[in-house]
Amino acid sequence: MRLLPDGLMLDAGFTIGKSPTDDLNRKSTFRDSEGRTCQLQNRLIFTKVDVNSVLKSDVEISKLLKSKCPTLRIDF
Repeated sequence: MRLLPDGLMLDAGFTIGKSPTDDLNRKSTFRDSEGRTCQLQNRLIFTKVDVNSVLKSDVEISKLLKSKCPTLRIDF
């Protein structure tokens, strides 16, 4: 897998029959452009809107990653 120089990837995993982000107790993994990773519970990065899981804002995600995943390269 090749990431852009300033990229950040979110891997929420896989489940059958529903989105893996629907389970707020599961963990998702962020990976930066240098391959460093950090796992966080979905409840920290998604909010529920009706029955859907919605990614929090860039500002909220950036602040969260800078505090919980200080080794990741965050450029936003």
